[in-house]
Amino acid sequence: MAVIDIKEGYTGEEASGQSDDGKTGTRDASRVFSATVSDPVNDTVDTVKRATGIPRIRDPHPVDSYMRCRRVRVNRESPIFFKIFCDYQAPTYTDDENPLDKPAEISYGDASTVEPIDCDVNGAPICTVNGESFDPPVTREYGDMTLTVVRNQATFDAIGYSAFKNTTNSTAFLGWPTGTVRCFPILGQSVSDGNFDYWVATFMFAFRRGAPLTTDERAWWKRIRHEGFKEKVTFGASSKIVHATDEKRQPTTVPVLLDVNGVKITDPTLAVWLEFQVFASMDLNALYF
Repeated sequence: MAVIDIKEGYTGEEASGQSDDGKTGTRDASRVFSATVSDPVNDTVDTVKRATGIPRIRDPHPVDSYMRCRRVRVNRESPIFFKIFCDYQAPTYTDDENPLDKPAEISYGDASTVEPIDCDVNGAPICTVNGESFDPPVTREYGDMTLTVVRNQATFDAIGYSAFKNTTNSTAFLGWPTGTVRCFPILGQSVSDGNFDYWVATFMFAFRRGAPLTTDERAWWKRIRHEGFKEKVTFGASSKIVHATDEKRQPTTVPVLLDVNGVKITDPTLAVWLEFQVFASMDLNALYF
């Protein structure tokens, strides 16, 4: 048994509403469908009512998402032919009562994290006088300004919003340069306010400037001083990677500083840092801020 054909009929244009106090009330709409079944004995009105393509109670209207399906009636017109009537309704509000017209709640805060650092405020590498890094590394507290926006929405695009989770801004956003804003996971809470359904969405962003010796565009990149136990050495016209040695030409037991080509350097002031992008970039303006 199965529903083999569902079509929506044309019901003309109609708008209706009602109010008990002359101030608040409801507005209404309807949709009509027809359905054909393959088994007139076992296919019942319940079979049709549960079929894919027939609106469910509380489903939004395809044209007006504020209106929700409140009633579904199925009539059997013949052994295999059914008509389905779907009634929609939404409350009417004054301008200051509609939750979707309420302004967003905006708050600024601070997020403190403790992270390793590789240079001081002047860009000088943090290491011993012999160029050795500290283990464990030196850390500092970062205080990133945060912005939290809570707003009411008719819908919540969970899949679409997931693409913005833990991303940075690919273009200027809220006056901040590219790369300085990080978007955290976007939260959504459904609310049923009488006959009115909507979502409360929470957006959170953190703002950070670039560290010394880097740019704002790479403010959220991870960086590490270029050092290791292997170095590149050159023999005539060829070169190869070997285990680094100390001043006694013994295999080193501590990492050595490396330049951009992997050649050992001994002057800590010439230290090189490698930077890695760990968060994807998105146009955060697409979130309609």
